Amino acid sequence: LHWEISAYFHYVRPTHYEASAYKLVYTKIQRELQSTGRKLKLDQGTENHSFLFGSAATGALLPQGDIDISYDFGPSFLRQKRGNMYKTMKRLRRSGLITPLYEVVSEARVPVANCVTAPKWGSIPIDITFNQPDGEKSVKIVRGYLNKMPAARPLLMVLKQFLLLRELNKPFHGGLGSYPLLCMIISFLQVNPRNRPLSYLEEPWRTKSLGLLLRDFLWYYGQEFDYANTYIDVVEGKVLPKQSTPSVRLWYDDPKKVTIRCMVNRENDAGRSTHAMPVIKKAFKEAHDALRSTPMERDSLLSVMVVFDEAVSHFFASLFFLLCAVSFFLPSVLRSYGTDIHTFCFSFLPRPFNAVLRLSDWSKVEILGIHMRRGRKKRRGKPWSGR
Repeated sequence: LHWEISAYFHYVRPTHYEASAYKLVYTKIQRELQSTGRKLKLDQGTENHSFLFGSAATGALLPQGDIDISYDFGPSFLRQKRGNMYKTMKRLRRSGLITPLYEVVSEARVPVANCVTAPKWGSIPIDITFNQPDGEKSVKIVRGYLNKMPAARPLLMVLKQFLLLRELNKPFHGGLGSYPLLCMIISFLQVNPRNRPLSYLEEPWRTKSLGLLLRDFLWYYGQEFDYANTYIDVVEGKVLPKQSTPSVRLWYDDPKKVTIRCMVNRENDAGRSTHAMPVIKKAFKEAHDALRSTPMERDSLLSVMVVFDEAVSHFFASLFFLLCAVSFFLPSVLRSYGTDIHTFCFSFLPRPFNAVLRLSDWSKVEILGIHMRRGRKKRRGKPWSGR
């Protein structure tokens, strides 16, 4: 199971070139938002501010995952936020950046608009939040924990796909979003409920412990964790009784939700929208039982939790062609390759499209070497290394 998680993780995490494609789309949207701010004459004299946050900024973005962009138009934007949000999205649509289908959620605590970029821009899902107060600060904090805990990122990538396939990942539908899920993973590694050796947590690649940690996580939050009476505090590194903290007592509205004291704003409950937690808890328990009951002789253990379909392969291809098409017009890119256009084209070689579409035939993983990242040390005798 450890090797399957490792292969999966190195296959789905964004490569350098895919990250460049995301950055390209973000820059284009950022320019349109700045133009919109000037056109709407919002807060003249103040500098509008935008940034990436969420999984795209922390390196934990799944294929077809949402890119989170925050843009601060200033206080005047919120006075007529619904109308201004629709004007902003219409301008993005007319520019050809996004498809005509978009959703505006102006009543949320932090207003957000959901859209998808046009096919020529990669068909990438985008979430644009307006005047997000804590997003930029949270990126730095999350990166710090991910760097200190090497087991956290691969577990996060597997569990995000697990929830995505079961449609339990959308906070506005009561699901478990990336941020509260990451808090649960960090807390699990801090608490170490089954007292695993410290090397299993700090050196999972050397000790080959990712499979064991995944099963422990599913057991802990599927059967052991007391959702009704305890809350997670990552900053303290503990799971504490809800009655022990006055501010947390105010969040005691639904004993079935997971209560998480936010790492950034200590007065916020990061798990406040997890109304579907009983369903998620049941899914964790069933996944743990399935992993225990699946015979080791099976081709893939991880396939009982996560699978891929052909759409993922098409998405990788769309990013590849987007970057190739646009990069021909970027002098900074062309200068680095000089006149060697063959080297330029070869450097953007896409993922092996005939690789694993379902995690059920892991012999292909070893043959294609898709568990290795392009751009790392090449294997002897191989002109390039895929994943």
